[in-house]
Amino acid sequence: MHSSDDQEETVINFGDALYKARKQQKFSIEEIAEQLKVPSQIISALEQSELSQLPSATYTRGYLRAYAKYLEIKDTDMLADYDRIVPHNVPLKPRSNLPNEKSSQSPLFKTVTFVLIILGVLALIYGGYQYYNKQSAQLKASSQALAEQHASEVSSVDNPKLTLLPQPLHESQNTPASTKEVESGSKMYSNQSAVDTIGSNSSTGTQHNKTPTIAVNNKIKATTKVVDKLKTRKPATLVSVLKQGVVKTDTIELLAKKGAWVKITDATGKRLHYGMISGKKWQAYSGKAPFNVSMGNARSTKIRINHLNADISSYIRPNNTAQFKLSTTKHNGQQIIRFQ
Repeated sequence: MHSSDDQEETVINFGDALYKARKQQKFSIEEIAEQLKVPSQIISALEQSELSQLPSATYTRGYLRAYAKYLEIKDTDMLADYDRIVPHNVPLKPRSNLPNEKSSQSPLFKTVTFVLIILGVLALIYGGYQYYNKQSAQLKASSQALAEQHASEVSSVDNPKLTLLPQPLHESQNTPASTKEVESGSKMYSNQSAVDTIGSNSSTGTQHNKTPTIAVNNKIKATTKVVDKLKTRKPATLVSVLKQGVVKTDTIELLAKKGAWVKITDATGKRLHYGMISGKKWQAYSGKAPFNVSMGNARSTKIRINHLNADISSYIRPNNTAQFKLSTTKHNGQQIIRFQ
């Protein structure tokens, strides 16, 4: 009786449902392998129930779930059939059964691995030490240059040979005219005395030069002109600033509560997403429209672009997949969605 039961279990074909669903939806094994990122040999082994070609039970159960989910069929029965054939406590298969292959647990392999790790750590330490020395030298050089520049500035400020003459202050309008004239005359006299003093010092052999004073006065005049221009300059508005150099970006959003495989690229060829998405929240991606979208489980997936809901029902294939390009454009002053 027991031998007959064992024979019944060995002929259970748990992958037959996957094979029939794939044929009905007109998928090839290569297409399924590309979508699930699983080798085509594994896909064939799942459909033919070839246990010798499949990995451990944990990985095989995951492949069965992913394959059934992509084809949108129930995986309960096939997992139950698989569990009848393969117990849960089956140990993991070794990495390889090739003859004369060196085991990763051999002492030689462990020794070589340890030596490589030590060499890698030493290389990292040496590289960090060299980088630290280089940065320290650069920092020291920059600090020395700043110190020399500061010393030259201090020496120029402390030079007693150049004395700047104070500029006359503007009088208020309430000052009497006679008082202004007297004060103006006294200031002119004091300035003239200062100039005469400088000239007398130069004639007596004291090394004074009028050129720095003239240069300083010219700089003061130029600075006054710049300040006057800034006072009369019309400030730029925020709108004019924002209009300069603004790069337009578009946004595409997806909501896949039941999960969906999606590939999205923008007009520049940049890949925005490649893989599964799921959840109760919208997933947003930014780029340049038009967006090129390829997706599975399209009937239960919602899409919107630039906050406009997109109706993709006319692009859904019989196997519940879809591929299209979409962007937005203005028509009669309104933003509309454009499919390509």
